[in-house]
Amino acid sequence: MGSLYFSNLFLDILRRNFNTGPMNKIIPPIKKSAWNKATLSWALGDWANSAYTTTVIAVFFPIFFKQFWASDLSAAESTFYLGLSNSINSVILFIVAPFLGALADISGRKKSYLMSFTALGSLTLIAFYFINQGNWQWALAFYTISNVGYWISNIFYDALIMNVSDDDNISFVSGLGYSLGYLGGGILICLNAWMVASPATFGLADKAMAVKWSFLSVAVWWIAFSIPMYLCVHEEGTGGTKITFKATFRATLDTLLKMREHKSLFLFLIAYIFYIDGVNTIIKMAVDFALSIGLKSEDLILAIIVVQFIGFPATLGYAWIASRIGDRRSIFIGLAIYSGATIFSYFISTSKEFYILAVIIGLAQGGLQAMSRSYFGKMTPKQNSGEFFGIYNMVGKFSAILGPLFVGLMNLWTHSPQISILVILIFFAIGTFLLMKVKDA
Repeated sequence: MGSLYFSNLFLDILRRNFNTGPMNKIIPPIKKSAWNKATLSWALGDWANSAYTTTVIAVFFPIFFKQFWASDLSAAESTFYLGLSNSINSVILFIVAPFLGALADISGRKKSYLMSFTALGSLTLIAFYFINQGNWQWALAFYTISNVGYWISNIFYDALIMNVSDDDNISFVSGLGYSLGYLGGGILICLNAWMVASPATFGLADKAMAVKWSFLSVAVWWIAFSIPMYLCVHEEGTGGTKITFKATFRATLDTLLKMREHKSLFLFLIAYIFYIDGVNTIIKMAVDFALSIGLKSEDLILAIIVVQFIGFPATLGYAWIASRIGDRRSIFIGLAIYSGATIFSYFISTSKEFYILAVIIGLAQGGLQAMSRSYFGKMTPKQNSGEFFGIYNMVGKFSAILGPLFVGLMNLWTHSPQISILVILIFFAIGTFLLMKVKDA
């Protein structure tokens, strides 16, 4: 299989360059247990699903929705309905995430559930091809279903990190996943941007058809590169455990009660709510911010590509730094960089300055996300990984609510995108303060 061959080839390249190459003189070699087919196959899951994040969520769906499917609506109406769809996604995940995490643990079938929701999220994208201009209701309906498939699949994907890592190498494994995600997402968004810029080169009628084919490419990419994980990651199931709604509901309640026994983990989650809200706000408001200060959509797409390709080596390097100073300290570094980027955004007025901001964010974004995942994983009991990561993803989704709301309200009050974005500093400050209270894992 092509994706499995790619997995083996990439693993061999990493082995040669980082455990025996020049980097070994600067950074301690990675533990041998991290260099195996299961680890890289799991990391390719990030390569697979990041195509959805980049092409669909960050770039083409918001733009195509406004300009094509919702072209009959006013700008305010299309923004409202798109925001409503995102809110519905958040509410669904907030409700079902802990429940599904518990279900995965008692059934021992994380991979099966992951592939099921991957199929739901990716195959739903095929419907986009058949939705005509003006049919914004159908576009939002399938977008909501696809989003639910994406976010729920991530619950099981994140939990499976416990099956391919231990406390000694989980930081590297998590960083490897995010770094491959940036590279994979970057490669596909470059191809998709080329398709949209030059439809005739690919035998397509116009830009609208190119965007639709971009959505189809994500579906194929996402499923194809998820296959190695399904084949190569070993999962120790409970085998024979009877699955009932009552048992799953009880397991969910038990998980919430267990949080009281893990005070550091609980405090970390509260800190995570605040600082990841700041990160998610920057990600979600980048489009609106860029357009509000007069930049073009082409500038935004190029900036996102910059983030992807800076994020690939930066996140991998971040993982090695964490192996020397610890996940918690590396998170502090990421928060400091993000705070600096937020302050810098106040002074942005040109596309060149926006690209500089993209570089700064690319240096920190993947590392901050990866080390948060590995830090949480170190504090999580392996037998309850699905339940705990269900709550982790629930918290992450909930944290995408307050930041955009506060930024929006500040913008209404000040009529200044630059001033309103500074609100995010409050979230980083609170998150940093609370993280200082958490014991190092």
